[in-house]
Amino acid sequence: MAAPVVKRLKEKETLVIEWEAVEEDIYAFELQFRQNRGGQPWITISDDLHSNQVRKRNLTCKWGYQFRVRPVTDHKNEPWSLPCEPVIANGVKSPFPKILMKGLKTTTTPQPPPPQRPPKKKEKPLMIDQNHEDTRRQRYEPDKMDAPWFKNAEEAEAMIINWNPVDYATGYELQMIKCMKKRAEWKTIAANLQGTQVKKKNLTNKAGYQFRIRPNGFRKETEFSDPSNIAIAN
Repeated sequence: MAAPVVKRLKEKETLVIEWEAVEEDIYAFELQFRQNRGGQPWITISDDLHSNQVRKRNLTCKWGYQFRVRPVTDHKNEPWSLPCEPVIANGVKSPFPKILMKGLKTTTTPQPPPPQRPPKKKEKPLMIDQNHEDTRRQRYEPDKMDAPWFKNAEEAEAMIINWNPVDYATGYELQMIKCMKKRAEWKTIAANLQGTQVKKKNLTNKAGYQFRIRPNGFRKETEFSDPSNIAIAN
């Protein structure tokens, strides 16, 4: 397998690890990580992952981390992927700039003070009444939504998906993806849902599904939430 792809998030000390799906009939994936320091052992995050994406928190090592992954089957031990390049999580101070400068003799010359900029004019507060909700919505930029959550519906092969409301949203776009499917893509279930709950039927994939959500009605298109946990319908 190719090395996993690691993405930094705005959330501090957190990384998202993704890897490619495989064509073989596999049971799950095993994911390991280690600190980017000499002689550090590989530590198993999980050996029972049923999707090709996971979020890892509390990554506080200033030297960064490496990750590797392999498929889990019933009949043999699959080889590990190549380890990814070391990645330092957001909010962790990197030591590398200091290391590069260590031992170098440098001289400094006095620098002129920066030019004085005129003070910024204070913006007048936006006066809004009930007839200016569109203006308020255009000025408001919502944060990234939390991942949706779900529960089994009373009927078989159905789930009820929930999400938190967002101020001034005119609706919500909900997408889903099939887990453990090679070349699976996010598919829009509904482009402008009203409310904060919807029932999805005909969920027959045994490996489960993941869902993500984003609000509509703002000047800039907002990004989708992180994927939900894996949902497997009864």
